[in-house]
Amino acid sequence: MKERNRIFDRRDTIPYCFPPADYKGDGAIVLHNRLKEEDLPNLRIVQEWYWDNHKNELLVRLHSIAPMQNCTNEAGDFLYREAIFYRKNDD
Repeated sequence: MKERNRIFDRRDTIPYCFPPADYKGDGAIVLHNRLKEEDLPNLRIVQEWYWDNHKNELLVRLHSIAPMQNCTNEAGDFLYREAIFYRKNDD
């Protein structure tokens, strides 16, 4: 659960090259991007398909899984889905 909470609460630090005149700080801003589970209804499943010449068979394995988020334009219209991150399947 701790790992899941860390994924859904991303924190980024962005340095300021030209801080505003009223900004008093160390030259960086910390952004918090809190994701909600209901905002991520879709998953992308990535598979690897390959032919094994020795066995003469097609093999399929799970490579990774990615939660997808919807991307919209300024009017709020749906444009596409993008992966937030990929979690690789270690086998």
